[in-house]
Amino acid sequence: MFEAMFSENELTRRSRSRLWTNRLWILSGVLGAATLVSTVLVVHDTERQRTGAGLSAKAAANQTAATAAGRLEILALETFAPAAPWEMRSSVTTPTPEKTKVVVLRLENAVKKGKADKGTAGDRLFGNGIKAQIVNALEQSGRFTVVTNTGPKEVLERDNVTDSGEIKRPILDRLGSLGDAKFLLAGALTTYQLSKKSKNAGVEADLLFREQQVRAVDVDGIDAIAKRVFEGLKAGSQDRVALELWLFDAKTGRRLASTKIQGTPSDTSEVMTTAMQQAVHGSTLKAVAWITNTETAFRAGTLAAPPATLEAKKTPGPEQGEEKVRRTSVRKQPQSTPQSRSTPKAQSKTVAAEDSSPTTSAVEAGAEDFSHGSVSVPEPKVEKALPQEEWGER
Repeated sequence: MFEAMFSENELTRRSRSRLWTNRLWILSGVLGAATLVSTVLVVHDTERQRTGAGLSAKAAANQTAATAAGRLEILALETFAPAAPWEMRSSVTTPTPEKTKVVVLRLENAVKKGKADKGTAGDRLFGNGIKAQIVNALEQSGRFTVVTNTGPKEVLERDNVTDSGEIKRPILDRLGSLGDAKFLLAGALTTYQLSKKSKNAGVEADLLFREQQVRAVDVDGIDAIAKRVFEGLKAGSQDRVALELWLFDAKTGRRLASTKIQGTPSDTSEVMTTAMQQAVHGSTLKAVAWITNTETAFRAGTLAAPPATLEAKKTPGPEQGEEKVRRTSVRKQPQSTPQSRSTPKAQSKTVAAEDSSPTTSAVEAGAEDFSHGSVSVPEPKVEKALPQEEWGER
């Protein structure tokens, strides 16, 4: 009995399994047929292909039109836009020129009449102080770079230059290497005159003697020295600075130009603590302007040669010959009467006044006890040039 029931249940399970298997096969066939139909429809449906191709072509056309419109707009701006100023166009197209390198030496101290620069602490205070102001003005101009020589020589005196305007060879050796500098600047501070108001402002208000500046001079007790020198300066009626500047070709040591500069408070509109500060600043602005103009003319080949000095022994010209005749006639005049005794002296004084006339400008430049102290005025001679003429204004 149990065996019959077991057999009947086994048959029932088998029949159900076959039924599900048949259904799965039918479902698989239906899905396969649907996939096949969809594939055939996609492959043979040309409308979708045409739609996709149309969208791609439209996108390419839009991109091409946008590029053409941009180029047309640029062309229209270049053609019809107002012309830019010439300065703006040159600044855009022309590269910034390289800054000119300049060696600046300490200026010779010649503010005291009859006292030469001996390189003392006081001399260095004057020379280094005005040099620092010139260096600052050159660098602030944006056109120059200041470099330092490698040798022990810090200042260039007048007798370090030949009559033809060239730095003597031993002096060049002591200056050392100037690197790739284009110019060498030297000169002298010939006047440093404080007014009473600027003097009363104190040493800390002075650009040359304040503590910040004097520390550049490596001397023990330089602060006390600076105060003593400043207090010893004689106050005048107005603030005034006078410079002599000499510009040399750094490669050859040949003098290119020289000038004299006067600085007063009216030379700058910048508001400063004292009028003396304005005078110093004004003199440095003039110095930078002169150096800039000289450099421009030198690069353009239009710089005039500096005036040549007369040689010590030279054949006298017509004017000198006439001067000698006058002197000879004065010496040979008879002295038979009292009137003739006084006449030669009067004429000799006249001749001497005429001979010494070239030195008048140098003496006037050092008015009020501040002059070209390091220049000794020789005896008047026609055959020999005076030192002031060599470094005078052109």
